[in-house]
Amino acid sequence: MEPIILHTTDTPRVSVFVLSQHDPAMLAACLASVARNIGRELPYELVLVLNGADPDVTAFVQRYVRGARVVESVVNLGFSGGNNHAARISAGEFLLLLNDDAVVAPGWVEALVAAADELPRAGAIGSRILFPDGRLQEAGSVIWADGSTAPIGRDQPGGDPRFLFRRRVDYSSFCSVLIRREAWQEVGGLDFGYFPAYYEDTDFCLALRRAGWQVWYEPASVVEHAESRSTVSRFKAFLFRRNGARFREKWAAELSRQVPAEPWDPRAVQAAIDLARGRRPQLLLIDDKLPDPSIGAGFARAHDLLTELAGRDYAVTLHPTDDPAGNPLPLGRLGVQVHHGSADDLRAHLGADGVRYDAVLVSRPHNWAYFAADVRRLQPAARLLYDAEALWHVRLERQAALGSGRPARRLAAEAAAYREFEAVIPLQADRVVVVSADEAAFFHSVPGHCPVDYVPPLLPDHAPTDAGFTARRDLLMTAGWGAGPDSPNGDGLRWFVRTVLPLVLAEQPWVELRVTGDRPPSELLRLAGPNVRFLGHVEDLRAAYDSARVVVAPMRYGAGVKRKTTDAMQYAVPLVTTTVGAEGIPLERGDEIEVTDDPAEFAARVLRLLTDPAHWTATRSRLVELAAGWQRRTGQSWTSVLEAALTGPAADGRTVLEPPA
Repeated sequence: MEPIILHTTDTPRVSVFVLSQHDPAMLAACLASVARNIGRELPYELVLVLNGADPDVTAFVQRYVRGARVVESVVNLGFSGGNNHAARISAGEFLLLLNDDAVVAPGWVEALVAAADELPRAGAIGSRILFPDGRLQEAGSVIWADGSTAPIGRDQPGGDPRFLFRRRVDYSSFCSVLIRREAWQEVGGLDFGYFPAYYEDTDFCLALRRAGWQVWYEPASVVEHAESRSTVSRFKAFLFRRNGARFREKWAAELSRQVPAEPWDPRAVQAAIDLARGRRPQLLLIDDKLPDPSIGAGFARAHDLLTELAGRDYAVTLHPTDDPAGNPLPLGRLGVQVHHGSADDLRAHLGADGVRYDAVLVSRPHNWAYFAADVRRLQPAARLLYDAEALWHVRLERQAALGSGRPARRLAAEAAAYREFEAVIPLQADRVVVVSADEAAFFHSVPGHCPVDYVPPLLPDHAPTDAGFTARRDLLMTAGWGAGPDSPNGDGLRWFVRTVLPLVLAEQPWVELRVTGDRPPSELLRLAGPNVRFLGHVEDLRAAYDSARVVVAPMRYGAGVKRKTTDAMQYAVPLVTTTVGAEGIPLERGDEIEVTDDPAEFAARVLRLLTDPAHWTATRSRLVELAAGWQRRTGQSWTSVLEAALTGPAADGRTVLEPPA
């Protein structure tokens, strides 16, 4: 066997505690996983407590383990005593208690530390714990009113998206838990009265709660745990009975406020989970896909609203109706739960025992058609909102106007059907949310319409990029390709490359157009060449904007406010676009954004911004003023919309139209 080398430090941020007694092979697997899966960027120490260990365990450690701080106790100090001693001699800002029968995954500790940095009142944060066969062992746990406990999600698939979101819990098993040293010291460590093991983790979490700290579950931190390999089952049953009685007596007042123990009843389980999360208003968002800003403005808008609301006092669930692909963990980090499944699965979820939503937000007209009536029927107390991320009939009308013959007539007929359908939505919804004053005007034109809220698509974390004129070069077009080559982005890119870019290159042959967007269609990749480069998915769009001298948004059809336009405005990168691309932007002076539909004029405006530093700098300053003024004048947010919806009356839920054919 090769030595296990732990790259520890004398100045750790995290102190990892491992207690061991009987099984050297089990300990070896644990320590090897730690050595393998903690990155060099995170300074840590590992305190290994040989807790009345067998001679073969001690011999293994002496021969094979390097870098650990080894503490030998000739007697078993118990789980509490061993960890309390490790805490006294350790130096980290965080204490990480890890069972010796656990094997950690890559990123395990980094995810816990990231959560702690983002949650300053988190006293303890537990991992997602899996059985060795991949089933879920625990995604946090419930404490019932009788002092018994229940692991959340037990025996479900380990990657079930229902359990991949960060949330507050009653307690998390100390198989793998990160504890803030400040919180540990405030409550006095673990209670030695539970010697040798069991219930000390539950006790500690209630002590944290009494002291004003919180307990969280972080699904991005993953460990495999061979449950109870370190304790004989009969002895374990005895310890549970004895220590459970002590726990119930000590925490009688706190337990009286917990949910009565009915682990077989999904309504009781959900009530217990909601109680631990703080009984926050429950919001369901129904949209096509997981919201990725790179695949389209509407999905970027969904990401914005989830970021805002999940960071506030809302418990948010997302149901993607179309494409179940994607990684739910980034949303889970925000505290957003993802519910996958078919339309029937969603209807079953809405009608399931224990499922109660205070508000349901539906995006896109086809989702409204398929699910609005179900929401009214199955969640009658919920406020029902429609997010008009764009007017679909407007997009189709403009696309039809660019064509001719039978295809154009078919698009025009489809547009007329959507216009009729979208005019009915404000008669059925409790509120409609729009992205521009132009789209608000359409819904306001419907007699008897519900309240219409205008939330501009501006992000509070978008600020002007830093680089000046000389540090930048070339053109940038940001795009999403989820709708394929004939989408507004595809049409606009073809139009620009074929009709505008040649005019630019005639004057400035060095210019390159950089195009972002994951998985661009093969039909569009044929446009690539010496002056057109596809970047694919760009993780940091701010950096892309910071290096570009001019942004182009050559949209010839579409509806709503274009994300590429607002991003350029907020990042303060001079922009040339069409009238469609500038739609919904409340220009005050009229010259903040260069707007034209003529190819020659489009090229001329691009060239001036590329070559005239004074004009470029003045345009950039006007963009900064435009963004600040727009945000100041509107002032509405998703939070204010939800607050108004939850305090206002619900509609009567009339029959929903079928979707346009």
